[in-house]
Amino acid sequence: MRRNAWLPVALALSLASSSAVAQEDALGIDPPSDEDTADEPAAPEAETVESSVAEQVSASAPRRFTKQDYPTELILRPLTLPAEQAEISLDVPVVTTEEVALTQVLRGAYGINGDLTIGLTYSFGAQTLSPASYEASKAFSLDGAYTIVPGWLAVQASMPFYVDPFAMSVALGVPFRVTLSSKWALFGGQNLLQLKLVKFPVDPSDPSYNIGVVVRDQPGQEEPPVGHLNLNFGALYQARPDMAVTFTTRFRLPDFNEDDMPVSMFIGGTWAVTRVVDVGGRIGFGRVDEVKDSLTLAVFAAYRL
Repeated sequence: MRRNAWLPVALALSLASSSAVAQEDALGIDPPSDEDTADEPAAPEAETVESSVAEQVSASAPRRFTKQDYPTELILRPLTLPAEQAEISLDVPVVTTEEVALTQVLRGAYGINGDLTIGLTYSFGAQTLSPASYEASKAFSLDGAYTIVPGWLAVQASMPFYVDPFAMSVALGVPFRVTLSSKWALFGGQNLLQLKLVKFPVDPSDPSYNIGVVVRDQPGQEEPPVGHLNLNFGALYQARPDMAVTFTTRFRLPDFNEDDMPVSMFIGGTWAVTRVVDVGGRIGFGRVDEVKDSLTLAVFAAYRL
């Protein structure tokens, strides 16, 4: 009798196993096979710290644009031109003073390697409509800019010259842009400091100013300025991918003197007609304390190749 004591236990285990198989068949569950277990992928390993940091840096780093994908959005454009890209622009400001003066400012720039841009600025002259007169410009400048933090910060330097009488100066700036969202950004820092090297600080984009300084630089006249400090700030709103609105203001300290600090304000718009052509305009005042004599209208165009 003792030899057969294990038979009830074996019978119970067999019945339990048969019941479990019957339940799986009823539910349509196939039992795992050796092949299924072998093909099952292994659990993914935990992400390493190095790869996580690399992905975060890549996601936060600003995009480096090329000549082929230069953006139409003003808010996305780099502070210096992409490698091997050239840009030519023409700016035509009209100041509605009693004389109604205007000029045409031609600028050319070329991107060396995406960080370094070199260029040239020249204004054609000062034209007055009433009374009608024209004074040829004798000023130009050699320009350069270098990106420090892509999309955020650059340094700017130019060396303006006046031909007759000979004058030379240097202008320095720290152009910056702080992107607040996909639509809004703050910018500024251009032409922060102007210093004379010979005779007076030259402004290649303002022939009327240069002519006025030359007239002052005569025996018995007031000494020409040593330099100027320009605090430029602005806000940009990207209304559409091809259209942006800007508001700019400048606090200028002529000859580093706070007693007469003209403040200018302008609102403007830029329309990217194509990826390589921009047109736009602006309106505002060169001095908000002299609005009648400093109302300025301007149109401009740029072409990249």
